[in-house]
Amino acid sequence: MTEISGSSEAAERHQAGTVAFLASPSTHGGQAVTAVETHISRLFLTPDRVFKLKRAVALPFLDYSTVASREQACRAEFAINRCVAPTLYIGVRPISRSPAGLAFGTDGEIVDWVVEMRRFAERDQFDLLVADGRLTDALVDTLADTVAAAHVGADRVTRHDGSARFASIEHDLIDTTRPLLRSRINLADLAAWRRWMNGMLERFAPLLDARGRHGFVRTCHGDLHLANICLWDGKPVPFDAIEFDPELTEIDIMYDLAFLLMDLEHAGAGDAANRLLNRYLSVTRDYRGAALLPMFKSCRAVVKALVAAMKGIPATSYLDLARAYGDRTETPRLIAVGGRSGTGKSTVAAALAVPIHAVVISSDMVRKRLFGVPPEQPLPESAYARDVSERVYRRLGIDVRRALAGGSTVIADATFLESAERDAIARVAERCGTAFTGLWLEAPTDIRAGRVAARGPNPSDATISVVQAQVHTDTGSVGWVRVDAKRNRADLIQIVRERTGIS
Repeated sequence: MTEISGSSEAAERHQAGTVAFLASPSTHGGQAVTAVETHISRLFLTPDRVFKLKRAVALPFLDYSTVASREQACRAEFAINRCVAPTLYIGVRPISRSPAGLAFGTDGEIVDWVVEMRRFAERDQFDLLVADGRLTDALVDTLADTVAAAHVGADRVTRHDGSARFASIEHDLIDTTRPLLRSRINLADLAAWRRWMNGMLERFAPLLDARGRHGFVRTCHGDLHLANICLWDGKPVPFDAIEFDPELTEIDIMYDLAFLLMDLEHAGAGDAANRLLNRYLSVTRDYRGAALLPMFKSCRAVVKALVAAMKGIPATSYLDLARAYGDRTETPRLIAVGGRSGTGKSTVAAALAVPIHAVVISSDMVRKRLFGVPPEQPLPESAYARDVSERVYRRLGIDVRRALAGGSTVIADATFLESAERDAIARVAERCGTAFTGLWLEAPTDIRAGRVAARGPNPSDATISVVQAQVHTDTGSVGWVRVDAKRNRADLIQIVRERTGIS
């Protein structure tokens, strides 16, 4: 194999022949080729394939300046991404030089390596789905399930330096960012952001260290933003996981998730970000870890600003978002939303959660996870026996307590038909020293029945017969804030926000 010493510029010049080979339609049976360049790769797109060439560059965080290093990187990329996107990633192919010229294969001196992938429609990248308004609730739910499953099944990396390690990430990020962004931002603002970040690191050091010891640091994607997720065969598929540095992939699972949440919020899809977070948490039950998200998302926003600066495009919006996470001062609180089936509890909970960045914990989701089934899969009647429901409410209380203890605002979504259930959730807030608001939604039976009948696949298994049976349920004295829920969705949400002081 040919190795090039000296500068990365020299190595890139040596790659010119490979670039010309991959860009030529004759290499691909006469098919048209489109070339796309990033700061570390060149992609060559045919109608049904993508060939990804590592650029022969040496940067502070990677070195692809030799053929051997690029082969290793290609093999690592394939191995990592094949786990999460097996249908997208085809293989690693060598490019060799013989007297006849360059060709795929090993007949001759190997001069480079590429990763071969199946091509997906560009419009099916999730950043474009969001921009075009095509990101549906169903896609958000499936994406949340996909990410949660990947994190649950990921290899665990036991570390005892969680806080120190994250501090070094932040330190390296600032050192890299400052010279690149000097002309684009007020360095005093960057210094203020760093002071806030250092305060957060000090506050959460015990939690970060504990998570490192207890298995929350795992081998993750590492670059989980919207442009690295595509729609393939109708399902969200993350791709292009980081392969060049384990320090960037052996991370807290919440830091991995934070990139996706931040990118959704930056794109103006805060409702989708909150929905995705709560669906994810219903699987992992990592409610204490949710407290780390403002710090993690802020750091991810600075990462995005750095990448933008490296590409020479404006970075201000990401830096503004990074600072905005530090400006959030919501005092944690617990809001319980109760009422008979069909009153709109889940609709209200979801709408309230977005402006106050709340975690929503739903009895419907708790019950489905307790039985190990997808949220939309109906459960048998036996799953609603009294003893089972008692287990559901106990687990809901445990999860609410975990989230509150971590510093998150929580919305508990359940019927709370029995006074003992309402008293228990109020006690959780009292024991956590958190303000509590109970909302009791009421609507006529015919309206509730109509709403339940109109539902599609849903975590709730309520039927019209359940609605009718609840008419005779004695709820006892309800001391919560009563809300007339027969009104339309917009009016209902407006009045609930007024009653709870949420703007």
